[in-house]
Amino acid sequence: MSRILEARNSATPEEASSYVDKYEEFEAEIEAIKIRNMNEVRAVKTKQKELLDEAKGVGTAKGTIKAVVKARKYEAKAKDILADLEGDERDTAVAIRRALGDDFSTLPLGAAAVERRMKTSPGDNTAAIVEAAKEAWSDSEALSAAE
Repeated sequence: MSRILEARNSATPEEASSYVDKYEEFEAEIEAIKIRNMNEVRAVKTKQKELLDEAKGVGTAKGTIKAVVKARKYEAKAKDILADLEGDERDTAVAIRRALGDDFSTLPLGAAAVERRMKTSPGDNTAAIVEAAKEAWSDSEALSAAE
């Protein structure tokens, strides 16, 4: 008959305590990193506040800057979501967004406004679209008020 060899099922208390000690060291290291990073974050947040105060001093509302930054972040996220879609799904999603009027530059009024703006200040497409949209909406509001 063959002899059955017994194997250990668990660590000795000394071995287990060494694992606990090492794990606690890692926890302490994580906390130190968090504190260091939070101090760095506070420094950047202070710079942001100073920048917003400076912008306010020249007449740009803090809320406006924050809103534009937030909108740009959401727009980038939306682009990433569309980019993650496969070919046909992406085409369908883009077509749906156009049908909803999400792409100002593809609408007749938007295309004309963008074209007009590009003639006066060629270069940055995004800036041209934004400026054209502002002008078109302002013109539209003026026409509505006049009627």
